[in-house]
Amino acid sequence: MFGIDEDGKYTDSFDYIDPATGDIIPRKGCILEDILTNPEALVSTTGGYTFQNMQSNRPLYRVYVKDRDGVTIPVDMSPKDVQLYVYFIQNALSKYGQKLSDLVNACKIDTKKQGKSYVEQRAYMDKYDQLFDNEDGMFEEEGLTALKKNSYVDKKTKNATDLYERILSQFSIQSTATFKDAHDKILERLNSSS
Repeated sequence: MFGIDEDGKYTDSFDYIDPATGDIIPRKGCILEDILTNPEALVSTTGGYTFQNMQSNRPLYRVYVKDRDGVTIPVDMSPKDVQLYVYFIQNALSKYGQKLSDLVNACKIDTKKQGKSYVEQRAYMDKYDQLFDNEDGMFEEEGLTALKKNSYVDKKTKNATDLYERILSQFSIQSTATFKDAHDKILERLNSSS
């Protein structure tokens, strides 16, 4: 967890507020690590360590952040507040992590994940196209296009699915044009009704 220093840059410095004296003691590093090693925040029990002051909102930590107007202000937090803050940050970042994971999976050389049937491959290709369409704007457009068009990614994906389709169309109804059209119409009707 980071705060803002006097120059407006991110810092790993924070203040510890001594609960006995109220003195402010500057510290550096990770607040979570400090909480987990701080005898004021933890109490040893037979079951291990537990937070002694999780029920209280006694502030033990101070970080500096910028408000909406860009003014640096102090924020005092209890160990419980710190954990909630970390949870909210993790929750806010999880959608970016998932999107990045999807991008990595789309760029893998291994084509096994593209599916064993026409329906599975179609679902993969729909997700692939949606990812590279970047409708949610999570990625920088120019870089995403360069990754798709100027590397192996698009060619590998199209070749693998096209080859599979050509081979299967000789043995299975799932890869014929008639099946694809029927499949698309059914999905279209299902999507329009929801």
